[in-house]
Amino acid sequence: MCTPHFEIQNGVLAKCMMSGEENVTVTIPDGVTSIGKDTFFDCGLLQSITIPDSVISIGNKAFARCTALENITIPNGVINIGNYVFAGCNSLQSINVSEGNSNYLSCGGVLFDKSKSVLIKYPDGKKDTSYIITDGVTSIGDFAFMYCITLKSITIPNSVTSVGCDAFRWCVLLESIIIPESVTSIGDGAFMYCESLQSITIPETLQAMRSR
Repeated sequence: MCTPHFEIQNGVLAKCMMSGEENVTVTIPDGVTSIGKDTFFDCGLLQSITIPDSVISIGNKAFARCTALENITIPNGVINIGNYVFAGCNSLQSINVSEGNSNYLSCGGVLFDKSKSVLIKYPDGKKDTSYIITDGVTSIGDFAFMYCITLKSITIPNSVTSVGCDAFRWCVLLESIIIPESVTSIGDGAFMYCESLQSITIPETLQAMRSR
């Protein structure tokens, strides 16, 4: 059995080290206030984690490439979630949020801001082939659907005005998408490596679209 070893400095969980061949369940100690950048990066053994309410911040790439992680719950205290936090978590089917959190919420396992106007992250490991973004969402966040390799169809409502950088990057099965006329900006690399994308409808109202 593997026992994780934590490196904690001034309330920041800087690193979690583990070894062995079995998948691991980790409980972060109460009193930790921040999960640092890259803390669990590439921890392929991490299957389940419990985050205490004392945590207020989750750093960039904190759980990136945790390929065995199946679900996660963001506790009440978290007020900031960094970039690429769940990138490459290809078993992650649900990002849940405690009901008392004042900054984030989850709907169908998809992470939103509390007002449900920003779609922050669709879990990489969800098996659905289509997804309808709910009306009222105004922004599709940076990296929101990145690495969602099962999605073939995504419906964007007329309430959306912006699509973030790398929003659909590596959606390799995405076949077609219609950008509504409400959208005025699309970020860098939004459709990069969408290898199956055969058609994309761009509105005349679009003011900025970058590519790389």
